[in-house]
Amino acid sequence: MLCYAFLIICAMIYIINACFILQFRNRVSDVLPDDFSKRDDSLIRWIRAREMDLDKAEEMIRNSMQWRKDNHIDNILKSGLDPELCEKFPYYLDAHDKEGRPLLTMPFGSWDVRGYIEANGPEKFVMYTNQLLENLVAAIKRCTLAKEKNILNNADDHQPCVQFVIVSDMSGYSFRQLANMKAVQSILQMVSTFEAHYPETMGQCITINAPAVFSVLFGMMKSLMSGRTVEKIKIFSSDKNQWLPVVLDLIDASEIREQYGGTK
Repeated sequence: MLCYAFLIICAMIYIINACFILQFRNRVSDVLPDDFSKRDDSLIRWIRAREMDLDKAEEMIRNSMQWRKDNHIDNILKSGLDPELCEKFPYYLDAHDKEGRPLLTMPFGSWDVRGYIEANGPEKFVMYTNQLLENLVAAIKRCTLAKEKNILNNADDHQPCVQFVIVSDMSGYSFRQLANMKAVQSILQMVSTFEAHYPETMGQCITINAPAVFSVLFGMMKSLMSGRTVEKIKIFSSDKNQWLPVVLDLIDASEIREQYGGTK
């Protein structure tokens, strides 16, 4: 009896979600650029980000589509990544977690954002971080389409791929970076952009080797994040015995580089 009641509840939730998505799609279809953005798994992100309030979700997605248009985001990857920025601010998007979600690893603590912005201003760095976010979305799309192809070929993996995961190494982050307001503002702008225009795309974030000074930066970042995002972030100090089991529980060792606890 309990099992039967549970199935009924699940069916009701599914129907309610489907009705929400259908209604939302009808309301915003005029601003959605392609079929992928009209998919259920794409639209539900905006609805969840606004706690199932369709009016707020519609406002959010319309603002985001206008931002994309104003900043030429749809074409931002066509120009390619600046080799200098790739060298100064490396990241890797070439692996997956145990659920098959795209894995982003980045030695964020070694990024000398202050040095670059003092020499060049923030514009190119902001563009680079926008390209990073677009690369993450592109990785999710590739993963989604690949999984659906596998399902059509009778593969066992039926888990949808709608999010990515991050392992960020904060080794080297210092007060020097925190003391420069332009550098901090550029990082906060990246966080704000992510929250406003890429909602519910992050599945989990593991931050390792975080020095004490990082708590100050994270406090500022947290003020720009939704509660949903904050709940997905785990922060660890340099004690490898604490963060390594968490990393390896999420990601196979063969999928991640040595500095993040893997063997790749």
